[in-house]
Amino acid sequence: ISTNADRLVGKVAICTKVIPVGERGEVKIDGKYWLAVTSSDEDIEMDEKVEVLAIEGVKLIVDKIQWE
Repeated sequence: ISTNADRLVGKVAICTKVIPVGERGEVKIDGKYWLAVTSSDEDIEMDEKVEVLAIEGVKLIVDKIQWE
């Protein structure tokens, strides 16, 4: 069953529940809430912007957007 969820890869989401390294948190993207885990070695705090790197089942793999 195709859900078109892969269209979220590469998009920006907002962290709505802290995502500790190795644990699940939550992000909001396109008006919907998703479980999320980080691929980095840093916790992601509430209201931080993240990029969606991949989707595994019902959770998104995300990473902080690094500003230069």
